[in-house]
Amino acid sequence: MKKVRRVASLVVAVLGVAAMGAFVVHAGPSHVAAVLVRMRWAVALAVAFEGVRILSEAWGARALYGPDVPRRALVRAQLAGYALCYVLPAGRAVAEACKAAMLSPYLPRPRVVGVALVNQAMALVAVGIASSLCAVVAHARLAGPLATVLAVHSAVTLGAGLLLLLTAARRMPTTGKREALLAMLGSRVAQAGAILVLVRAATPHAVVLDGLTVWGLHLMGASVGDIALAQVGFTDGALVLGAAAAHLDAASALSVALAVRAAQLAWVAVGVVAGACGVSSTHGATSGSSTQRWSSEIVVR
Repeated sequence: MKKVRRVASLVVAVLGVAAMGAFVVHAGPSHVAAVLVRMRWAVALAVAFEGVRILSEAWGARALYGPDVPRRALVRAQLAGYALCYVLPAGRAVAEACKAAMLSPYLPRPRVVGVALVNQAMALVAVGIASSLCAVVAHARLAGPLATVLAVHSAVTLGAGLLLLLTAARRMPTTGKREALLAMLGSRVAQAGAILVLVRAATPHAVVLDGLTVWGLHLMGASVGDIALAQVGFTDGALVLGAAAAHLDAASALSVALAVRAAQLAWVAVGVVAGACGVSSTHGATSGSSTQRWSSEIVVR
């Protein structure tokens, strides 16, 4: 079964890279490069917005864990989890398993698993709320199939988050849930800020509604692309397909997708370093087998 999953992941990764190449050729490599150069200041702001997202989610996790987890260990785990979340397939689940393994020396196992479940549920709810807003805004702009997919995505994501809250309620901490939801919503607001800035830099005449349309397409592409490494080919494809609805040309839409990924990869690099330091400080608590055990505990039960 593991071999099948690896082969499937490899096939999806190859297809994603091929799709990315096709999008670049379609948009025109020189046009994409020109837009990216014009957006360079906005990419720096997007990196800052991603940092705000990490801090916001760390604040929510702090409310759930309580004072027993040292701040330094929590921030390190949050950074390491971020790196996994935006690189690996099913990134959020793997990230929560990794954070649970890194923080298990400080708290009882049931508490750590409960926090991971809350984080997963609240992340889904926040994405569902954000996607619903974007679906309403973009409904009249998008072509029929894309509008339908975006609406279905928002409903399914929100429903999955609420279902997880209900089914796993007995295992979740009784306090800190409100803060966790506010933190996840704050994280999505920061993400919206980054995308709005990038869209405006790519196309100076863009308005807020254009940015919200792009945000909705990005959320949808990221969810569908959760099966692929770094979601390559999926977020990019969603933005290129919906470019006209946001009054962007293909080069601008693709440049926004690439700029979002560049901002994420900047923090992924920080997270890799933080994760390596975490492994050293916890004597291998985040080894592959340990993370797999935590993932099973968090996702299956």
